[in-house]
Amino acid sequence: MDALLHLVHCVFLGHGFQRLNDGGNVAQASAENRGMFRVSYLHGCHKPVIATYVPVQNHLVVYAASEGAEGAPLRVSVQLGMPAQSVQAKVDYLLLYPLTSCHCLPSLVTLPTEVCFSFLTNLALPAMKAVGCASRSLKSAVFEDDI
Repeated sequence: MDALLHLVHCVFLGHGFQRLNDGGNVAQASAENRGMFRVSYLHGCHKPVIATYVPVQNHLVVYAASEGAEGAPLRVSVQLGMPAQSVQAKVDYLLLYPLTSCHCLPSLVTLPTEVCFSFLTNLALPAMKAVGCASRSLKSAVFEDDI
């Protein structure tokens, strides 16, 4: 369970978060506590995040919320024996991306190229025309396509 806790903690650190009270390791804290515990993370560009780690049998449930929004936390459950890449992907997509991108304005320019391509290929012609009228950069990108 300590390795799973450490892996989830490293996902937070990999996104630029730092532990608020940097007095030790998450795995050490879990070995001392063995129950639910909270970790506060700080980031230079985002609000502080409070993560609550709850070990339940073979699962680790992590609740995370921005400071001030503790009443509606996001939740992810990972299980012992899951591949490390699966744990990282679940924590990324279910916890960190919603927390870090909830204040960003939606724009097609911020989408990865593959996502934008699949989005645009699934539009009907009238919808593509509307997108072209609404977005000057997309309209010019269509004519400058190098692929």
